[in-house]
Amino acid sequence: MKRKFWGPYVVIGGLVLATTTTYLSAAGDEFPLDDAYIHFVYAEHLAQQGELSFNRGEPGVGTTSILWVLLLAGLHCLGLPTYLGARLVGLLSLFAVGCAAYELARATFVRWERIEPTVPAQVATGLVLLSGNLLWFTLSGMETMLFLALGLGALVLYLHRQFVPLGIVLGLLSLTRIEGLALLIVIGLVELLSERRPTRPVLLIGLLATICLAPWVLYLHGRTGLWLPTSFAGKKWAQLQALQAFASRSPLTAPLLAFKPVLYLSAWFFYTLLFVLGGIAWPGPRWPVGRLIGSSDITLSWVGLGFGLGLVPLFKHAVRCSWEWLRRRCDLAQTPDRVLLAFLGWVALHNLAYMFILPILGTASRYGALNHVVLWLAIAVGLFAIPRPRCAFRLAAAVVAVVALTDTIYWGRVYAANVEHTRDVRVRAAQFVARYLPPQAVVAAHDIGVVKYFIPQRVVDLGGLTDPAFVGYEKEGRVAEYLRERGVDYLLLPDKHSTEEKPAYDYRQALGLRNCSDFVLEEIAAFENDRRRWALGSVPTWNALPSVHLYRLRWK
Repeated sequence: MKRKFWGPYVVIGGLVLATTTTYLSAAGDEFPLDDAYIHFVYAEHLAQQGELSFNRGEPGVGTTSILWVLLLAGLHCLGLPTYLGARLVGLLSLFAVGCAAYELARATFVRWERIEPTVPAQVATGLVLLSGNLLWFTLSGMETMLFLALGLGALVLYLHRQFVPLGIVLGLLSLTRIEGLALLIVIGLVELLSERRPTRPVLLIGLLATICLAPWVLYLHGRTGLWLPTSFAGKKWAQLQALQAFASRSPLTAPLLAFKPVLYLSAWFFYTLLFVLGGIAWPGPRWPVGRLIGSSDITLSWVGLGFGLGLVPLFKHAVRCSWEWLRRRCDLAQTPDRVLLAFLGWVALHNLAYMFILPILGTASRYGALNHVVLWLAIAVGLFAIPRPRCAFRLAAAVVAVVALTDTIYWGRVYAANVEHTRDVRVRAAQFVARYLPPQAVVAAHDIGVVKYFIPQRVVDLGGLTDPAFVGYEKEGRVAEYLRERGVDYLLLPDKHSTEEKPAYDYRQALGLRNCSDFVLEEIAAFENDRRRWALGSVPTWNALPSVHLYRLRWK
């Protein structure tokens, strides 16, 4: 009996180790995302200097995940290097996501399909753990998988009515990312809907979550005058500029910017078709769909499109099952039904928040990582909801297996290309700065994580993440004044590849620095890798421009 109980979790652990080891063996020691290094800087400064800062004495707080920083800082104090700490917590988080997904899948198949749940739940969990996006998040050095692990873990605690740890985990979830409050709200609403009145469990989880979250929020407000990290304003402003630049290159899609829900849903549909279900990964005849949005690097394989469309009946079955359960069989007197309703409500509220506040998917779709769990669970539900004959099930299972393995292999290649770009472009640029620039030099950069992690010089942020004042300067066209006030000597900016005529996004133009009369920009060095390798990693992640250029500012 004990062997049967632990068996699925042993398999989950083995699958986690196998997939992540495969990804790492083909990549390297670096991370694919610049933002990860921002957290590393904060964690090491906190561990070594006792100060939560990017540059010593700086007022802003450029980390959106204080729990992630605290975990990395704590492991650093115990002697574990920061990069290994990030790997370790990422792997444990993926394992926790797999275990929670298994529990939730069992509840789903019992309540929705009324079938013996073990095999369907194992298949659903396997699909989740093979998700290339989730594996990328696990090894990205970011808090994404920790957020998912805490959120899904909270639902498992809710399933077992463990309200004290549930309240604590919901508080930790909100410390990981503030949008974790959505799950707290949804669970409270489900309990109120079920009991028709406020109950002690609802008040308890609300109180415990508040106790966890309140010190951080009060600290932020006391230090910066804001209720959220300063990085939120910078991110929102940067994404608005990116969307406007995107619209200027693609008149056909520009009207979508006025309708955020349509923009958000359209982005998810095409992203899923291209980069999750294998639309871009297969060889053969291709359709240059990227021309619709001004990119020649995005092409849709007709073979990949065929496999993606082959899953449509499964999604149809999954929608039918969920609708039938909501309309006829949902019984809020049953705890599993409360949990499943809370899960669906969390997915809906999480997406609605991004749809109207920040209607983008984030790097590699990390802002909507929860959607990848839902996607593969839905595919599994649709697969096991197929009516007889069994030949239809076998055919559908074969299509699912091909799509899942294609997704895993494709994102392994993407991860390796992202890490290669970090190592050969961003780290090389930072090492050049550390070696050849004076120690007292002040360097301004748009992507600040890698450069600050590898250099001792002061780094001025041109993205508004660490300094809340920057966005105001940029909106008023006073970036040059901002640079002068902070004594900037050098600029480190992303740019086009040497084989391109113009960049996808012109940072110097956007910052008002291309033809500025206050100074002359003297290029010192440029760093890039093979453009095909860069494109392989950048197209599905929207991660970085292909090169980094270092300039000396000669003030007039």
